[in-house]
Amino acid sequence: MRLRAERAFAKGAPLSTVRAHILDATYTNAEPPSPRTIQRWHHQRRWALPPPRSAKLN
Repeated sequence: MRLRAERAFAKGAPLSTVRAHILDATYTNAEPPSPRTIQRWHHQRRWALPPPRSAKLN
């Protein structure tokens, strides 16, 4: 769910739209994330960070 939300944020979707989409979805074996959790995802902006560098083992 977080990945879908972050992809939507990366495309410019507003927090209110993403939140509404997540909270309106049907969940069969889990509870939806809280509105505060969705807000935290938006605030963390992980989609805007460069990808992590790969570790090299010598």
